[in-house]
Amino acid sequence: MIFFRVLLLVLVIAGAANAEWEVHVNSNQVSSLYAVGGGLWWGSTGGAVFALTGSGSFAKVVRSEEGLSSNGVSSVIVDGSDRVWLGTHDNGVCMLSPDSTWRFINTQTLGLLSDNVLDMSVWSDTVAVGTAGGVSLFENGLFEKFFNGIDWGQSGCDSAISVSCGGSRMLVGTRCGLKEYDFDSGLWGTLLPDARIRDIDYDGDSLFWAVSDDSIFTYDGKTLERVSKTLIRFDLMRAIAALDTTVWAVTHRGPAMYDAINEEWVSKRSGIPEDLVGGTALAIGADGTVYMGTGRGSARLDGETWVMIEAPGPYGNYFEDMTIDGKGRLWATTGSRGGGVSGDVSQGVYVFDGVNWERLDKTVLPSLISYSIDTSPYDGSVWIGFWDGGNGDLLQYDMADTGFTSHLDILESRVVSDIYATAGGEVLFTQYTGETSFGVLYNFYSAVVYYGTFDDPPCVSSPFLLALGEGQPGCYLTGSYNSPPEGSPPEIVQFCPGLSWSSKSDDQCQPWGPTSGWPQGHVYAVTTDPYGVMWCGTSAGLGSFDGTWHSVRTTIGVVWDIAVDANGTKWVATDTGLLELQGEGAVWSDFDGRRNFYGQTNSLLPDRAIKAVEVAADGSLYIGTAGGGAYRFVPEEPQRTGRLSGWVQPYPSPYDASKEDYDSPVRFEGCKTGSTVKIFTLDGGLVAEIDADDEWDLKNGQGEDVVSGVYIFHTYAEDGSEFLGRIVVIR
Repeated sequence: MIFFRVLLLVLVIAGAANAEWEVHVNSNQVSSLYAVGGGLWWGSTGGAVFALTGSGSFAKVVRSEEGLSSNGVSSVIVDGSDRVWLGTHDNGVCMLSPDSTWRFINTQTLGLLSDNVLDMSVWSDTVAVGTAGGVSLFENGLFEKFFNGIDWGQSGCDSAISVSCGGSRMLVGTRCGLKEYDFDSGLWGTLLPDARIRDIDYDGDSLFWAVSDDSIFTYDGKTLERVSKTLIRFDLMRAIAALDTTVWAVTHRGPAMYDAINEEWVSKRSGIPEDLVGGTALAIGADGTVYMGTGRGSARLDGETWVMIEAPGPYGNYFEDMTIDGKGRLWATTGSRGGGVSGDVSQGVYVFDGVNWERLDKTVLPSLISYSIDTSPYDGSVWIGFWDGGNGDLLQYDMADTGFTSHLDILESRVVSDIYATAGGEVLFTQYTGETSFGVLYNFYSAVVYYGTFDDPPCVSSPFLLALGEGQPGCYLTGSYNSPPEGSPPEIVQFCPGLSWSSKSDDQCQPWGPTSGWPQGHVYAVTTDPYGVMWCGTSAGLGSFDGTWHSVRTTIGVVWDIAVDANGTKWVATDTGLLELQGEGAVWSDFDGRRNFYGQTNSLLPDRAIKAVEVAADGSLYIGTAGGGAYRFVPEEPQRTGRLSGWVQPYPSPYDASKEDYDSPVRFEGCKTGSTVKIFTLDGGLVAEIDADDEWDLKNGQGEDVVSGVYIFHTYAEDGSEFLGRIVVIR
């Protein structure tokens, strides 16, 4: 166990030292188990896990620049030299030695017949690696023997689904039957033709145990015997484990132990959650402890009861939308595609405090289906929209951590498609009723609900609005889905509500149809950068508007999300990776030398399909993918370009006169020496003009207190650089 204590320490330190990428994936969807000493290894869709079952300590091995090459770990074994072999679905075998060095074995190193590793087995100094292309044998430190369907008599039937070595034999399970290899003679034979063999294990003494789709067999080197007559009622077989006289099998209905005296199988389901009764893997430790892999971690048999062993991290891999609350915690939704074995296991809302992941389920949520979440810049509260015709809702979670508040009373339907919380305290959200889409502005300070944004007068022809975001100063953007009824093509609309939020008299609305120049398709993301350029992400690519719409890039696939950081850098989440566009610009050539693209080949992203991206207060990124979340620290601040050469922040904003700590004037932090600041109303009227070194006393040019509302400030520096922003005043 000394090696594993060292390994645990090394893995924890290595993860902490990797300052650029910190990967968070679901490591509890177990595909394989290997018990050693007082610990348990398991492979999963989120890397490998080593658990010291006595202490409850965990070490996660996930994809890294110098180590594990893939998070899809299909098989784990430990050889006689204490080397850990991690077989992956797509990158061969990664071998971790006791001195923490890695060795990589794949088709390029001429060690494997396929990089898709299906199973592995170790016996004495021999390691058998079963892949989709056949079996490779590692003997005396080298791979020298390779076998496929031609060798075992069935050309084209190459996939070694399961392998097991024992004594002088190796059994290989294929979709075409059970094959036997004799190490002494070097000959192959067929034990069971025309059967798909799912798993094989050797009991360490004399018997092989093999599992087909519906039966279990033993083989002693001479006779193949079926021993599953009483197990037929358990239906589909999945895995088997044997050690001496202890034999266990698992089916989709749960685990069972073999009673050799009475020659029958005894069900052992006590303590297993109902949604996890169908195990995925089995292992038996040297001390006789039985372990079972599930879709939500591993389980250890304690007497007659199974005790769950769950690795830290999210239970789901599919992140749909994300936000960061006022306390710096990440909130993520999974939509209807949680990425686990079932929706109830992995769907929901996840909260990450920087150390621990918490999953919120139906005990606190009205539904597990949510596509939209946002944080109010005013008080840090989190707003979640649920997409469920029967259980949909709009929830608010305050930073006092007192729980959720439902705003179901202001909804026109129970399908909330997107949310955008503004600095002024308004919460914009869109709904879908099947016939009409309501643009509803809800101001939870004054309890004003403002309807008719998009339907009176008609401004959006599509009933299905999917995206909300920041527009030009004082305005907001929305985008629609191309859906029935006929004559409802996708659109992008800028809406400027004026100052009152309760009257339509000063509204302005500008729609842009699919022929306006942006990439025509469903609109999933809309926003505006600090340079005043509007951006849209659609099913056809990335678009921008600087007075004219441009189709910026259509070869990057679907654009799901766009985030803009404090430096004006655009982070674009696409189906093919993460696009970074630094500084000012509106067309592709503007970003020559100032753009980067991150995929799985040049980053540690767990999946190339990026669904959501969120910028934290320290400039780092949370990136949600279809295969897990990755946290990336921005390595350095990019060089600002163009006239927006400095970021200016008004403080306090919002200015709330009702709060005692907001009794000081407003100052503008970040202005260059000698700058001038002008404050305007949303319709362009000049309110006040001050030097940047001065403070604004919240009065206009006539010395009168300004009224509540959103105001635009514009800074002008002596070198010609400018900055445009907004400030909110609440009286």
